[in-house]
Amino acid sequence: TEASSNPYEFEFDLSEDKNVDKELKKSAMMSYLLFENGKITVDKKSPEDRFGILLHEDAKLFASSMGKTIVSYVLGNAVCEGYIDGVNSKIDDWPLIKNTLYDGQKIIDIINMSAGDQEYINVNERVKKTGKTAGGYTIKYLMEEVFKNSTKKKQKWNYSGLPPHLINNYIWFKSNGDYQKILDKTFKEKAKIKNSVLFYKKGDPDEHGNADSMFYASRYDWLRIAKAVMDDYQN
Repeated sequence: TEASSNPYEFEFDLSEDKNVDKELKKSAMMSYLLFENGKITVDKKSPEDRFGILLHEDAKLFASSMGKTIVSYVLGNAVCEGYIDGVNSKIDDWPLIKNTLYDGQKIIDIINMSAGDQEYINVNERVKKTGKTAGGYTIKYLMEEVFKNSTKKKQKWNYSGLPPHLINNYIWFKSNGDYQKILDKTFKEKAKIKNSVLFYKKGDPDEHGNADSMFYASRYDWLRIAKAVMDDYQN
């Protein structure tokens, strides 16, 4: 998604924070932004002799786990735009997941990571059949080679990288060619990003389900998106 023609411009009322400075000098933290009462009050990044040299204006910071939040926000916008009925809808119309435990499940159970898939994938053993993360595979491969004829077990919380990967590709499927339109609505119109943002994509999502949940945005655009999420939540 390209930058908005009218990006959200932050106001600043900066103050020092010695604890943040200390952490930036010794930890793996690259960027720290504190936004309160409508203004950025702390704006720090790693020193130039550590990671700061990488953090130019449009430098893309990528996220794996935070990508789950971003997929959920895109899902919310897909619901608002009428592409998906709601989080209680069942994903029973998607050919890629037929004859698997996900067929007919409610979206809410998948995004809450309680789909009963713990015998096939979890955070420790990853995809049990291969020992690798779900993001390294297409949905088509996983459903045909790992989850084919699988059955849902007792529903309990089971953290893994598959649910956002699954839902992002389901949004693609339900968009009927309008996936980019949903992303533009989410990031250009609502978050009003100043630089481009992107999901990682490997090949053709239509046939294989290749839209990943790994997400890239600049440090200020991460904050713009966070603000948009909270504005929507409070409204």
